[in-house]
Amino acid sequence: MSYEMRIGLLAAITIAVTVWGYKFMKGKNLLKASNTYYVEYYNVNELTATSPVLIRGLRVGTVAAVELSDDLQSVTATLDIERGILLAKGTEALVVSTSIMGGKAIVLKVPGPCEESDCHTPGDYLPGRVQGLFESLLGDSDMEEYIEKAKEGLHEVFGSLTDSLTSPKAASEIAKSFRDIQMILANIEGITRQLNTSMEDYDKRILSTLENVDTFTGGLAESTEDISETLSNLRKLTADFNDADIGNKVSGIMTSAEDVMGSLDATMTKADSALIQINILLADMNAGHGTLGKLMKDEELYNNLNSTAHDLDLLLQDFRLNPKRYVNVSVFGKKQKDYAVPEDDPARQSGTVDTLNN
Repeated sequence: MSYEMRIGLLAAITIAVTVWGYKFMKGKNLLKASNTYYVEYYNVNELTATSPVLIRGLRVGTVAAVELSDDLQSVTATLDIERGILLAKGTEALVVSTSIMGGKAIVLKVPGPCEESDCHTPGDYLPGRVQGLFESLLGDSDMEEYIEKAKEGLHEVFGSLTDSLTSPKAASEIAKSFRDIQMILANIEGITRQLNTSMEDYDKRILSTLENVDTFTGGLAESTEDISETLSNLRKLTADFNDADIGNKVSGIMTSAEDVMGSLDATMTKADSALIQINILLADMNAGHGTLGKLMKDEELYNNLNSTAHDLDLLLQDFRLNPKRYVNVSVFGKKQKDYAVPEDDPARQSGTVDTLNN
């Protein structure tokens, strides 16, 4: 092998080792195949890339990247999980604190083994949440046990304190003072209860009495002017009745009213009779009876009268324009001239010239 080839091979190995070391420092082993999953959080609590991914405390992958979303409302964590690890649907990715100093990791809570149909496929989004420091350090079982122990300890402490203060056999000064205070409070409570009951009854009676008095006096105050005016009107009315003979005047007015009503009845009777006669006359006219009825209903008579009036009008006009045609006075027996129809004869316009000539 030549010197140049050995240098090139060494350079390639160096680059490969450098890339592998860089990826390894970031938590990704290029020599191991892995599957990628995503988890979306609202707050990752300072989770960073290269943080371990654990299942029951065993490291099965690495956080490859932690990226903020475009809308700045969530953070997406990219998880590289060993290819042989199958995640069942329902797996939850919890961000936990690994130490008080602030180390973070993601713990996968897997419900159990899965088959192909029940497993997440690479590229799926896993549900996730962030656990608090106390919950992360103790764990679920330790947390419940710690809470139970804390309850028991507090119960014992407060139970002993209560017994030492309330027990009738306790001889300490504090216990005696506590019992005296309880007795005083019980007496005060009884007294205040009785006072409240009594005061409620007295308050109701006093309030009712005051309301009645207030209503009565208010009504009198509002009605004083009306009462005075009513009394004055009564006095004036009685004086007017005494001064005037009201009874006779009222009787006369009633008599006059009866006479007027009688006259109105007679007038209304005559008016009804006249209206009946007018209705009969109008009915006859509408039926064509009598002269007016025939004038209204007989169209031929109307046309004849109209024609007669027109002929009479033409005759009078011709007599005015040509009197010699109708009156001929001849002293010497002069021969009468033939009648010549004038050019402006009105009968010519209506087509009755021949009738006049005849």
